[in-house]
Amino acid sequence: MMRAVRPLLATVVASTLLLSSALPASAQEDGFWYFDQLGIGEAHASGLTGEGITIAVMDSPINTDIPTLRDANVTVIEPSLCFDEAAQDFYPAVSTDRSGVLDAIHGTNVVSMISGTGDGYPGQTGIKGVAPDAEVLYYVVNVTDVTSDGDSIACGDPDLGFSALEIQLGRAMEAAMDAGADIISVSSLVSPGDEVLNHAIARAVREEVVIVAGTLNTTDVMFGAVMPAGGNGVLAVQAGGSTGEQIPVQNIYTQIIAPGLDVTVQGAYGESWEEQELTSGSSMATPLAAGILALAMQKYPEASPNQLLQSLIRNTSGGNPDAVRDEYTYGYGYISLRTLLAADPTQYSTENPFVSMADGSYPTFDEIYNPVEPTTAPEDSADQPSDLDLTGILTGLAIAGLIGLVVLAGIVVLIVVLVRRSRRNSAVATTPSATESTPKQQ
Repeated sequence: MMRAVRPLLATVVASTLLLSSALPASAQEDGFWYFDQLGIGEAHASGLTGEGITIAVMDSPINTDIPTLRDANVTVIEPSLCFDEAAQDFYPAVSTDRSGVLDAIHGTNVVSMISGTGDGYPGQTGIKGVAPDAEVLYYVVNVTDVTSDGDSIACGDPDLGFSALEIQLGRAMEAAMDAGADIISVSSLVSPGDEVLNHAIARAVREEVVIVAGTLNTTDVMFGAVMPAGGNGVLAVQAGGSTGEQIPVQNIYTQIIAPGLDVTVQGAYGESWEEQELTSGSSMATPLAAGILALAMQKYPEASPNQLLQSLIRNTSGGNPDAVRDEYTYGYGYISLRTLLAADPTQYSTENPFVSMADGSYPTFDEIYNPVEPTTAPEDSADQPSDLDLTGILTGLAIAGLIGLVVLAGIVVLIVVLVRRSRRNSAVATTPSATESTPKQQ
């Protein structure tokens, strides 16, 4: 039953990306409304493009051959972490042909929101990324789309033998942190979570690697714990629109609202990469939020990532200096690039504002800040003496050596004594006594 549920959960977020049809060019252009509304172009003109910041993105296969990604600063990490159980091989990380629209539309558009150059097919404007000069490390950990016959494509593991989205995600997060990622962006992976994923989230929060994760595009109480958006210390993002009338989905995990309603994406569902359409969902809002944080990191390198998160929730659209949170709809408010860049984040606390000590938080506070390191010895420890064993051996040898020296010294002393005594006895035996040696007086 669990195996059937996880692919369903994994496609919930992606499904809202694919519910719209191709629209006329004028409507497609309207789908870039967030670029000017947030002031992204102004930030770029001032020199803030995400340069020097590394963002790890984890999603479905990607098509790096569309015009807006051909010259983008994106490195696809090979091989894919997603294993195709039917083919008994890893799923292709890059999917560029017409049939690949089904497999790669989600991940391709997610990364375009960060890295897109704005180049498009003839007669088109391509997607412009919010942080085009940030270094993006792209990990394929999930296939979030649905085949034409309605079957979901799930990510498996040849060693585990079952669908394991959270394990793949946890592994990718660990690899990204090892590679020096500053931000981790996860739009569509949704699962109950497990020890591997919890450990990765705890490490990221402890090391101040910001995790930006999309919440479900539906009220998610019915699904229970939804990871990684529900993770302790994670910046959970929900999609908002260009006007106040567009109310975001109610979601218990939402921390911030970012543009994600009626935005342009490349590749009509199941048709052609050359077509564009409008879509809505947190999948697009998540990379936008990650890109905005990258611009703030570039501007304020002296600020800690936690201070930038504190600034993010206090400098929302309209301002929120006391960091008041609407638990179900708006979180801390609508993200504001202009206000965020104008505020000095070093004035704020260095604590992660999303970490809770409450029971039921995963990972727990102690797992984040008081981790228990593994105590298992190396596999060859049975053949190798431990440091403690070596110390004991060396100490024993030293003591034995000292005792040996004492014994040796005793023997030498005994020999000397015996030799002297022997000489004295010999001298006594050969020397005449006083009465014998003195001539008798006549």
